[in-house]
Amino acid sequence: MKKCKLCNKELRDTNQSGFCKICYSRNYRKNNKEKIAPVSHKKYMRNRERSLEVMKEWQKNNKQRVNKKQNEYYHNNKERQLIRVRTQRLYGNLKLECQKCKSKENLQFHHPNPLSVDNFMVLCKKCHMTEHGKILSENNTIK
Repeated sequence: MKKCKLCNKELRDTNQSGFCKICYSRNYRKNNKEKIAPVSHKKYMRNRERSLEVMKEWQKNNKQRVNKKQNEYYHNNKERQLIRVRTQRLYGNLKLECQKCKSKENLQFHHPNPLSVDNFMVLCKKCHMTEHGKILSENNTIK
C-alpha cells in the first residue's frame, strides 16, 4: 500500500499526487495563496455582514443586558471615561482633520497608551476603526 509523502500515513485512495487529503490541502493552500486570498476575503466579507446583522438583532432584543454591560464598563473604567470627556471639552471646538486621511467628517479622538488628556490622535471614524483592528464592510461603512 502507498504512503503519504509528508506524513507517511497509508493512502486508502490511490491518487497521483502521493499525498493524503490533509497534506494535499495544506500543500495546495501553501503554494496557491494568491489564488485563494481573494476568494477567502469575499467569503469573510459575506459572513461578516451576516454576523453584524445577527449581532444587531440580538442587541435589539436584549437591551437590558446591553445596558447592564455598558454600565459595568463605565463604572469599572471611570478614569478612561474622564480622560475622554476632558479631551472632548479641551479640543472638541477646534477645527481639526483626520491625521491619516485628512477627512473632516466623523472625527473621533483616539487615545493610544499611555492614556492621558494630551496623548491622542484625531481620526475619522473609518481610520479609528481600522486603528483598533475592526474591519469594515465592503463599502467601508459601519452599519
